[in-house]
Amino acid sequence: KSLKPDHLDGVKIAHLTGTGKITFTAQQRLALKSFVDLGGTLIVDAAGGSTVFADSAESELDTIFGAGKLKLIPITDPVYNNPRDKITTISWRRFALDHVADHKHPQIKGITVGKRIVVFESREDLSAGNLIKKGLGALLIALGVFLIERP
Repeated sequence: KSLKPDHLDGVKIAHLTGTGKITFTAQQRLALKSFVDLGGTLIVDAAGGSTVFADSAESELDTIFGAGKLKLIPITDPVYNNPRDKITTISWRRFALDHVADHKHPQIKGITVGKRIVVFESREDLSAGNLIKKGLGALLIALGVFLIERP
């Protein structure tokens, strides 16, 4: 199904994942930009650590938000340091250990607008491997995650 701006009405978190190359239309890029401009948060991850998907998603994010905006979120960022749920250790699935050079630090990138991270992006598989394994998949569903499908 095609992504249209009205598909994201009332959605607070959208999740984009895949394994193949993606190329958005101008209308789809505008829909995603409008979504975050109106307060939405976009989570992007490469299913199975697909480099084809990750490379094309990062290229699309550069087109939508501007080249160089996607940056590694530092471990000192508040997103990792919530006093009620501070992240003190991370772990990787066996598959990811062969593909990630730094096993001690998170590799999640973000795009910040003002003081808010509006896009979280990972070249590693967050949704199936980590979120559901940790029980957070249900949390995303409860928050109204909209799975964005490629046309």
